[in-house]
Amino acid sequence: MKQAFLLLFLVACATGHMTTEPTIKIGGLFALTGGGESWGADELKSVQLAIEEANAEGGNFLLIPEDTHTTQTVAVTAATKLITLDNVAAIIGPTWDEDTAAVAPLAQRHGKVMISPSISEGVEATVNYPYLFSTWYSDISAVQKISSFVTSQGHDNIAVV
Repeated sequence: MKQAFLLLFLVACATGHMTTEPTIKIGGLFALTGGGESWGADELKSVQLAIEEANAEGGNFLLIPEDTHTTQTVAVTAATKLITLDNVAAIIGPTWDEDTAAVAPLAQRHGKVMISPSISEGVEATVNYPYLFSTWYSDISAVQKISSFVTSQGHDNIAVV
């Protein structure tokens, strides 16, 4: 259900409204090989399931997955293909900060919404990308929760190992 909601949110952002005609193409940048291979395979399966569920409820979505090989260069090449040749409405992925930071300017230039499953706030440390979203929790909120807990326990310092 979470994946289906996420997909519908993404498409609504990318297109401005839901429609069943014509087919709405969603690009996917997944680390299917390389260091992120184990994550990418599960992410691809999740998005495929979300698309199947959305289509079963009357949607008309087509996922066009690309393998980023967990490298920035391949991620940019794959994103370029999705944007310029496949004309996708939006892109899901990539997962890794480095790959996303390399792809985000391209998506921004073309006005394509991107949603990443786990990028950190570091991707937007120096540049704000209004078309980039993450489903990962905020690093700042995690630090604030840890800090609050440490303070409530009467400690002044913490070491994270």
